Amino acid sequence: MALEAKCSNCRHRQSRNICENPQGPHFKEKVDATWHCDFYLENPGQGYFTEAILKNLAAGTSIAGMEDYKKALEQGLAEDDELFARYDLAQGYVDLAIAAKDQLSAEKLVASPPFLEALNQAEKAFLIDRQGQYQYFADPLNRARLRPVDEFYNITGVVLKKSKGIDGAITYLQQKIGLLSFLPTTPLLWTTLTLGDLYLEKGQKESAAVCYRNILSSDPVLRGDERRNEQAIRREAEEKLDQIESKTASNPGSGCFIATAVYGSEDADEVMFLRQFRARFLVERVSGRAIVRAYNVVGPILARFIRRSGAVRAAVRRLLVNPAANFAKAFLAKSHD
Repeated sequence: MALEAKCSNCRHRQSRNICENPQGPHFKEKVDATWHCDFYLENPGQGYFTEAILKNLAAGTSIAGMEDYKKALEQGLAEDDELFARYDLAQGYVDLAIAAKDQLSAEKLVASPPFLEALNQAEKAFLIDRQGQYQYFADPLNRARLRPVDEFYNITGVVLKKSKGIDGAITYLQQKIGLLSFLPTTPLLWTTLTLGDLYLEKGQKESAAVCYRNILSSDPVLRGDERRNEQAIRREAEEKLDQIESKTASNPGSGCFIATAVYGSEDADEVMFLRQFRARFLVERVSGRAIVRAYNVVGPILARFIRRSGAVRAAVRRLLVNPAANFAKAFLAKSHD
């Protein structure tokens, strides 16, 4: 197909609409899609790319433009266009896999070509976004489009648990969650919940708690959440985290609820200082033991509130926990002298 001679269809136009032709008048400049110059070099891939988008919009499905996306990728695209094409192509494979879902067992589904290719194309898009720092999946609309991938990872994890055991499933889910670790918060809520459950099944409560906290502190994936799936995942994560922390509260040797909520781990240095201060000073005194008992009641409640908001965690860390931990550290150092 013959394309109009303009910058949007030129092979010299690269990521972020920057012209990469050293002979052109706009070398290393951002160009407008409608501009053109005497050094125009047609990129056939751009025509297929545009055609794929138009077909998908007209059909209301990502399946319609799949073949054109494949041709566009073969011809070559600017990296940010390639990112878009690969994830839209992944959506087409998702639709094909879902269409066959009811006719296949979970084991056969995760081994089916559409299922595998959906994840393959999606993960190529993740890599481009990470390396190019395009922030494509940080956009709320594109973040919402990650929901099917989250479901596919979760299904695969369940199948792997049966075939390779808990450790095999944990390794797989850890790796997949890591693919999107460049985002501010995880969009893979279902996958993270399953990983937490596997840790809990192995008795690794702190690792499970980290997963549940990540879910509770994560930004929304589906803003509308009309089916309340995301709400249910967050509620389940909170209930399981409460169970872990309530058992911690019954153990007099632990229970730095607020500090743990702030730092996300019982093993943080600040948490250790506060725990040692409690053991060496507070529990040795009548008034101190009364404070510990009161804290064991209100601490878990406050921790639940704190861990839901990154802004609240940062404020509590700066204004309360850091000063308290520094005091405890100084006290412990002095007591050793």
